Amino acid sequence: MIKKYFIIILAVFVVVAGGIMLLRESIVRNKVNSFCTSFHTKTGGNINIGKIQFKGLRVIEIENISLVSPLNDTLLYTDTFVVQLSLLKLIRLKNPVSNFSAHGIKIKIASGDSISNYSFLFRKSKTENTETSTAQSTQASKVFTLWNKLTDLSDLSFDLERCKITIIRNKETRNFYFPEIINHRGNCRFIAYSNDHLQTEKWQAGFKIDDDKNELSLTIKKLTGENWLPFFDVDNKPKIAYTAITLQIKQPSRKDTIFQVHAELDSLRVNYWRIAKDDVDFNKLSFSGICSFNNQQIETDSTANITINKIHFKTKAAYDRKQPHRYALSLAFDESAADFFESLPKGIFYHFKDFKAKGRLKFDLNFALDMSAPDSLIFNSGLTGNQLTIEKYGDENFSRINNTFLFDAYDGDKLQRSFLIGPENSDFTPLNEICHYLQYAVLTSEDPSFFYHRGFIPDAFKESMIENIKAKRFVRGGSTISMQLVKNVFLSREKTISRKLQEMLIVWLIENKGLVSKERMFEIYLNAIEWGPGIYGIKEASQFYFSKLPSQLNLAESIFLASIIPRPKYYRYSFDEQGNLKPYLASYYKIVSNRMLSKTWISPIDTFNLQPQVKLKGPALKIVMPADSTITDSLQWNQSNELF
Repeated sequence: MIKKYFIIILAVFVVVAGGIMLLRESIVRNKVNSFCTSFHTKTGGNINIGKIQFKGLRVIEIENISLVSPLNDTLLYTDTFVVQLSLLKLIRLKNPVSNFSAHGIKIKIASGDSISNYSFLFRKSKTENTETSTAQSTQASKVFTLWNKLTDLSDLSFDLERCKITIIRNKETRNFYFPEIINHRGNCRFIAYSNDHLQTEKWQAGFKIDDDKNELSLTIKKLTGENWLPFFDVDNKPKIAYTAITLQIKQPSRKDTIFQVHAELDSLRVNYWRIAKDDVDFNKLSFSGICSFNNQQIETDSTANITINKIHFKTKAAYDRKQPHRYALSLAFDESAADFFESLPKGIFYHFKDFKAKGRLKFDLNFALDMSAPDSLIFNSGLTGNQLTIEKYGDENFSRINNTFLFDAYDGDKLQRSFLIGPENSDFTPLNEICHYLQYAVLTSEDPSFFYHRGFIPDAFKESMIENIKAKRFVRGGSTISMQLVKNVFLSREKTISRKLQEMLIVWLIENKGLVSKERMFEIYLNAIEWGPGIYGIKEASQFYFSKLPSQLNLAESIFLASIIPRPKYYRYSFDEQGNLKPYLASYYKIVSNRMLSKTWISPIDTFNLQPQVKLKGPALKIVMPADSTITDSLQWNQSNELF
């Protein structure tokens, strides 16, 4: 009897199983059609499927899959797609895909002019648009979701053959070829070729995920070619190249969005006109530390470290994405001077090539900015040397200006003339032959604490940053006389980060190592700066405006000459048709003379009958023309911006 029932049950099972086997392709086809219909409803795009068939009990083969945008542009096409199912996962109600393979894959991604062929994939439904802000994903939850999706790859295997990716950006096309991409339980490797302007470059990449240890690692190495990265070779845009990237990420706790990160870039090369005129090279650039994502905030802890060649920066940073944004950064290093100068990136610090020094250098920076309250800006920085000794100058000897030297006067990037600064030049005027009125007027206007600071005025620099942030553009600088001198004597006129960084380092060396005395620096400054179109040095200026020697200038003339230093080419717009100074300069005269009085640089007697007027007697008198009111208005003094 038992045997009879067993035979009946077995027969029923065979019939049901046979029926399922006969209907499974129809069931899968219905499920696929349902998915394609739902996808079209949500996005407007289409997924087209060719033939579907089973290979054995657990393998599904799908032919001719394509993803087409609403504008009938094919984003993806594959000849065959084979999926192997896991019955054990299916029983456990998990994603049943065990592994898959695809062949003959073509992907096209196009974007430009604020449109793309893939934007429809991210179209939100009406229900998503009406969700409240409290229901929206935070930065932390997005990171957590992405990390979980990546770690899911450790339980999946796939093999992609003959893959071609075409990327079109602003009519520039790049093709990438992947002969085979193999992933076995989170261990992925592949070779890639990029066809860039008929030159083929070869890359090797490896990607590994360990779900048990909650770790991810990525390595990309450039095997051939020295070209810029695709899409980073456009004129006037940043160009980037490197030989290898290494990235390691570990999540210590699955409950928190805190990650241990280590990233390295080998032989990084950057070319961008805002950074430097030449290629900038970093032998090794790395970051190591703990990063956390909390709601809309991203921050690193105090153990984070940034390495530039041999310079190790202790780093702490925070960025709050909520509007208005908030930023915080602290950097510090304590390195041997030899390692520091050896590690300066080539292309940025070209004047320090082969520069040698011994001793130690210590640097600290503390920066914090709340965009809703720019006045609360925190900015403190300092570089100190311990037993620092210069053993060898590099491209430039910064102490050479103690003696007579040839000065090149530029207008922008155009050389105007070259002349000697020293006794050999008949127009050179020693500092003790320049009247005190002129010296003090220039100091009051340009840098009142010049003889007391060491090249920088942190408060002035901070105030200029605040004003620039408020204006959302560069409206005020924080240069001292030392910085202006170094820029004009040692550096080109290019407006780059390289020039500014070199300017600051040269100023620090000159001031802190006493390479040039303050008196000599001020003497050079007054004999080198432009005082009018083609007028260089105080002797030429005194004769051009007043037919006098620098020692003969009076207080009113000195204050006028100080007023035109920021804009020497526009001096004539300060005068009316009769050659008199315009009334708006009266406030400038009052501010400068009062500040000179407060510092006891002049006495009350000196200001007796002081009027904001000068009498032109030199060649300038013949050049002064009726002022253009429009230009004049734009050039009027903003005392808070132009005076320290």
